Amino acid sequence: MTLNQMKTLVAVVESGSITAAAKRLFVTQAAVSTALASLKGEVGVELFVREGRGVRLTEAGSTLYDYAKKILGLMEEAVNVTRGSGEGAKRVLRIAAVTTAGEVLLPKWLDSFLELDSQVEIKVEVSNRSRVFDLLESHFVDLAIAGSPPPNRPLESRAIRDHKLFLLVGGHRLTQFEALTDTNELIEVLSATPWLVREEGSGTRSNCDELIARLKIEPQLLTLSSNVAIKEACLLGVGVALLSIDNISEELLAGRLAKIDVASTPIEKSWNVVVRSGERLNDVVAAFLEHLVLAGYVRPVTAVERRLRAL
Repeated sequence: MTLNQMKTLVAVVESGSITAAAKRLFVTQAAVSTALASLKGEVGVELFVREGRGVRLTEAGSTLYDYAKKILGLMEEAVNVTRGSGEGAKRVLRIAAVTTAGEVLLPKWLDSFLELDSQVEIKVEVSNRSRVFDLLESHFVDLAIAGSPPPNRPLESRAIRDHKLFLLVGGHRLTQFEALTDTNELIEVLSATPWLVREEGSGTRSNCDELIARLKIEPQLLTLSSNVAIKEACLLGVGVALLSIDNISEELLAGRLAKIDVASTPIEKSWNVVVRSGERLNDVVAAFLEHLVLAGYVRPVTAVERRLRAL
């Protein structure tokens, strides 16, 4: 199995089609098809089946895809660590973050860290919860900033930052919701109002789905791929939104957004600085984590919290 074959396999899976993979890899469709055919011949089993205009992994293909991601991630990590260990070499810190953490918290954290060590090269990918943890587990990044890591995966939180999620309204809907005093009437209006939500796979989307289920309503869902876009739409009165206090504090203070006082809110959550379990942190990751704690951005996970999370 060659490096090119593994890169091709991963590109096809993540882009969803041979055509999209060819564009991503800057090669022809024929080159992608040839690489997949040779890979199939080498492993001796079907890796994909046609599905509409795209392709879908078989069970065997899924197994190989998981290995290919890890191998490619380990190779990239090996290169970065080796380069960073050379005399006078620039070290690399690779981070994956969910949207709010990546757009709101991380820029400030990185700015203060780089004031202490300007020789570190930073690589950041902002995505949804599912992809963030996949990147970390596959060694494509060194740490992740997201919600709690999923159970039964080799990931652990080293530090956390507590925050709350509030149901919010803004724009022309402010007056409407402020006039509501009856709980049943509030639920009826929430059911008739569009909800601004993230895509499937987002932690914020999961929290929003759970809240909607607890309220026993079936509102119209408007899906946006960024919490910044959701906040701006909420400010315009397009719909209500469930957002972190870290993302909307200024708008609340200015009165441009208002909290909707509904049962089960606010939802208490935490941002987690997550690493792979059982691995020694390299110097730059350890330095970044130490800086976040000393600067008061996060607090270390206690031994008791670590045991509870393992249950």
